Amino acid sequence: MIIVFSILIFWILKKLFPFKIRLFIGVFIFITLTTCYFYVFPVYKGDLFDLGDQPKTKIKLPINKRLIVFALPGCPYCHESVKYLQRLIERNSNIELEIWITGEQEDLFYNSIISDRVKIKANIDSDETFYITNGVFPTFAITKNGKLEKRWSNQSFGTRALDEIESFFEVHK
Repeated sequence: MIIVFSILIFWILKKLFPFKIRLFIGVFIFITLTTCYFYVFPVYKGDLFDLGDQPKTKIKLPINKRLIVFALPGCPYCHESVKYLQRLIERNSNIELEIWITGEQEDLFYNSIISDRVKIKANIDSDETFYITNGVFPTFAITKNGKLEKRWSNQSFGTRALDEIESFFEVHK
């Protein structure tokens, strides 16, 4: 749309200005529109690259395949991630989600989640959790057979991670 809009402006200005001025105005408008677009909708590294990793952990993880989100009570980024995760589990009927609240405080926000495929758990193993998360919350992890298969921090979680999560839980017939 930006390219089409820039060409349209260039064509409209055709009769009003000489070529060099039209070219300058057209390039200026194209750069301005592109900059505004990427300011509003930035591209993150996690959208372009697979930034997940597989750290070793001693924490006891579920045997069945799970998507686990390590969250902190009152964390606005953790709260914001819930709406995206709810859409993810709506699209994929076989994803089971566990939100592990790290710390001793309660967070009533998570009580508002109404889904039989979302479990909220208190996470008491703070030391091991901080090792897994590197102190960044929320951190997303996929587990299978009691092992951590992959994890993404909030900064590395993007479309590539969503694609990998969906393919991890895909049921092959």
